[in-house]
Amino acid sequence: GGPVVPVGHSMGGLSVSRVADAVPELLSHICYMAAFFPSRTMPSLMDCASSPEGQHALNPLHQVGDPEELGVLRLNRRTSDRRELAAFKEMICADRTDAEFLRVLEGMQTDESMTAYADRAVGRAATWGRVPRTYLRFGKDRTVATQLQDRMIAEADELTPHNRFTVHDFPNAGHLGPSDPTRVTDVLHGLPL
Repeated sequence: GGPVVPVGHSMGGLSVSRVADAVPELLSHICYMAAFFPSRTMPSLMDCASSPEGQHALNPLHQVGDPEELGVLRLNRRTSDRRELAAFKEMICADRTDAEFLRVLEGMQTDESMTAYADRAVGRAATWGRVPRTYLRFGKDRTVATQLQDRMIAEADELTPHNRFTVHDFPNAGHLGPSDPTRVTDVLHGLPL
């Protein structure tokens, strides 16, 4: 019924970039929330994660099985190893209670697509770059390191200096965002339709 505003969190940024690149005329705005969005120098999520800035992130969990054979990256997020659980909590929601963290774990899948990690997801200046965009920067994110968030924003702004990101900073938020989501929802509700 009219232009929409896709919002992508974490790996969801890849989808937002691909949609904005494919059908920019259907979008009034795009929003990344502590999300990956590859660039010309980092064309895939794997490139982003392995960049010097991406190395500031935590990745405490052991892979299960061979990703080449399985076709997915399988992580054991339901481990009973207390050290790994503590590291994973630090990675995604250090500011939350243990009970909140366990509820988050219950909703997470163990498998992540290798295609999503390895495939190119770079927006082009003439398509993706013409859609107004916002980034919600979470300052204590240990999944999408803040250094990486800053680099992705800077590279996008360099690609389209006439259409720079509007950045909203949440300096004390981990990967899941602030424990009181009111500021985030206020920003989302304020995005132009």
